[in-house]
Amino acid sequence: MPYENWEKMSEHGKHIARLVKAPKGEVVLGAGFVSNNGAEREAFKEAQLAQLVRAPSPQLPSCGWCLCW
Repeated sequence: MPYENWEKMSEHGKHIARLVKAPKGEVVLGAGFVSNNGAEREAFKEAQLAQLVRAPSPQLPSCGWCLCW
């Protein structure tokens, strides 16, 4: 469950869903898309994943001689 949806719940609902919420800022693939067609759902999730993969990632610092980052 996206964190943003969890925030909007009542205190009782938050307590019940506390173990299924995603961390704040994490993308939940397929969240918010409703369809009875499994192929449509999978296509939507694949498109979301493709966007995440293409998104620019921040440059990680490295010491230059090993793989520490």
